[in-house]
Amino acid sequence: MVGNIKKFSFALTLLLVTGTCTSCTAFNDERQLSEADAAINAKQYPEAEKILRPLADSGNARATATLGHLYETGHGVPRDYRKARALYEKSAAAGDAEGLVCLAFALGKGLAGKKDIPKALELLEKSASLGYAEAEYKSGLLHLNGCEAIPKDYKRAFRLFRSSAQKGDGDAELLLGYMYEKGLGVTKDLRKAEVHRIAANAKTCSRGKCEIAGFYNSGILGAPKDYNKALELLHSSAKDGYAGAMQVLAGIYADGNGVKADAKESEAWYMKADENGSSTALYELADRLERGNGLPVDLKKAATLYAMAAKRGDMDSAASLGNCYAFGNGVKRDYTKAREWLEIAAAADRWEAIDTLAWIVEDGAGGKTKDPKRGIELHRKAADLGSSHGLYALGTHYLWGNNIKQDFAEARKYFEQSSKNGKAGADCMLAYIYQNGLGVANDEKKAEELLKTARKKGCADAEYQIGRNLYEGNGTPVDYKSALPWLTRADEDGSQHALNYLGLMYSLGRGVELDEKKGLECWLNGAEKGCPGAKYNVAVRYRRGYILPKDLKKARELYQEVADLGDEQAKKILEEMDKEEK
Repeated sequence: MVGNIKKFSFALTLLLVTGTCTSCTAFNDERQLSEADAAINAKQYPEAEKILRPLADSGNARATATLGHLYETGHGVPRDYRKARALYEKSAAAGDAEGLVCLAFALGKGLAGKKDIPKALELLEKSASLGYAEAEYKSGLLHLNGCEAIPKDYKRAFRLFRSSAQKGDGDAELLLGYMYEKGLGVTKDLRKAEVHRIAANAKTCSRGKCEIAGFYNSGILGAPKDYNKALELLHSSAKDGYAGAMQVLAGIYADGNGVKADAKESEAWYMKADENGSSTALYELADRLERGNGLPVDLKKAATLYAMAAKRGDMDSAASLGNCYAFGNGVKRDYTKAREWLEIAAAADRWEAIDTLAWIVEDGAGGKTKDPKRGIELHRKAADLGSSHGLYALGTHYLWGNNIKQDFAEARKYFEQSSKNGKAGADCMLAYIYQNGLGVANDEKKAEELLKTARKKGCADAEYQIGRNLYEGNGTPVDYKSALPWLTRADEDGSQHALNYLGLMYSLGRGVELDEKKGLECWLNGAEKGCPGAKYNVAVRYRRGYILPKDLKKARELYQEVADLGDEQAKKILEEMDKEEK
C-alpha cells in the first residue's frame, strides 16, 4: 500500500509540475510579448527584436507576426519585405489573429508577392471574428468607406468600431466619436461624440486622425470640404509618428491640394514616411519623379529610389526598375538587368513588368534568343490581369498574324477590350479594321470617328505600326501608297520612328516621288529625336559622304549609339571601321 501511495504521489507531482511548467511558459511568453510591445512603443526596436526572435523561433505565433512587422518597417532589423511576408504567413497559418491581419494587408498591397484581395478580405474577417481589435478597426474602415468588394454599411462599421474601442483601440474610439458627430449608422449625439473624442485622445489615435482628415480633404462622409481642417489633423497625426499621414502630406504638397505646391517639402515628407515604416512611400516618390507628376522629372533619382525599394522586395518598384533598364530611363540601358527585375515582378503578377518582358523575350533584346511563343504567353497573362497594353499586343498579333494564326475577329475583340481600358492605339487599330473591312463590313464613317478619337488621346505608335506593316508587307500585302498617310499622321502625332520609314520612302521613291534630300531631312529629324533606324541611315551617309559631307567621326558616334541598343549590324560596321583605320 505504501508503494502504491508513493507511485500515486510521484504521478501527481509529475502532473502538477508539468502543468505548472506549461502555464509558466505561457505566462512567461505573454510577459516577454508585453516587454517587446513596450520596447516598440518606446522605439527601442533592437531591444524588441532581441525579445521577439527567440519567441518566434520557438513557435510563438504572435511574436512571429510582430517580428514580421519589424522587417516590413525596417525597425531594428534590415528592411526585408520577403521575410516579413514569410513570417506573416507562418503566424497566420498558426491561426494568430495579428498574423491574419498582417497577412491580409500584405496580400492586399502585394507586399513582396502577388496581390489577392479576396483572400485578404477573408483573412481580415477571420481575425475580426476572433475579436482582435486591430482587425475590427480595419474592417470597420472598409465598411465605413465601402469598396468594390464591400458595400458601405454604417451600422456594421459602428458595431466594429465600438467593439474595437471597448478593447482599448484609440483609433476606433475616434472614428466612433466621428460617427456620433455626423449621425452615421447611429443617432446623432454630440455629447457622446465628445466623450469618445476625449477618450481617443487620451490614447493613441494617429491613424484615426489621418482617416478623418481624408473625409475633410474630399468632403465625404458628412464632412464639408475643408483643407485647413484636413491639414491640421494630418500634421497632428504625423507629429504622433504615423507614416501614413506623412505620405498623404507628401502627396498634398506635390499636388498643391489646399496648399502651395512645394516639391522640396513633398520629397521631405515622402522620405520621412519611408523612415517611419511606410512600405510604399519610396515607390510613390520615384513614380512621381519619373513621370513629373507634381514633382520635377528626375529619372536618375527615380531609378535610384526604385532600386532601393526593389531590393527590399517591393514588386511595383521591381517592375519600374526593370522598365528603367529596358528603356534607359535614369540608368544605362541594360537588357540583362531589365530581364532580371522584370522576371521577379512578373512572377508577382505585375502587368507593368509582364508587358515589357513580353516584347524583350519576343525580340530577343540584348542578344538573347528570340522566344515568340513565350512572348505571346506573357501578353495573354498581362491581358488576363487587365493590362490594356497586353490586350492591345494580342490584338496586333492576331491582326498581322505575327507568330500566331491571323484572325481578324480575335484582333477586333482584343482591341475593343483594350479600348475600353483606355488604350488610344486600340481605337486606331479598330479604325484600320473598319476602314479595310477586315472581318467586318467596310465602314469608312466609323473608321473616321475612331481615328479622330484615337488621335485626340494620342495614338502615334499605333499609326506608325500600321504604316510600317503596310510598307514592309507584314500580315498584309505591301502597299506604299496606303502606308504614306499612316506614317505621315504618326509623324505629326509625335512618332520618331515614323520619320525613318518616311525617309526610306522619299529616298527610294516608294509610294512617293523620289526626293533624296527630303528623305535625308526625315532621317536627320528622326535621329535628333532619338530614332535608332534614322541614326543608322544618317551614319551611312556620313560614312560614305553621300549627300552629306564625309565625316567618319560623326558616323562612328551614331553607329555607336545604335550599337549600344543591341543592334548587331551597327556593331559589325564599327568593327569594319576599326580595321579600316589600322
